Amino acid sequence: MFNAYWEALDFELPLAPKAADAGWQRWIDTSLQSPEDIMDAAAAPPVPGMYYRVPPRSVVALFSRADTCF
Repeated sequence: MFNAYWEALDFELPLAPKAADAGWQRWIDTSLQSPEDIMDAAAAPPVPGMYYRVPPRSVVALFSRADTCF
C-alpha cells in the first residue's frame, strides 16, 4: 500500500488466502521507527481486522504465509 497523501488513509484488506496460516502479517511499514519499520518475516506481527491505516507519505507491505506442501 502506498500513501502519498498528507493525511492517513484506511485501506480495506482482501481476505487472506484460505491456505494462510496466520492471515495477513506486516512486513514493512515505513511510518514506524526502526527496527519495527522492516521486520524479519519470521517475526512479522499479525494484522488484526479488515483495514490497515497507512500514515501520510508511507509504504506498507503485508504478506500471508501459506503451507504449500501437499
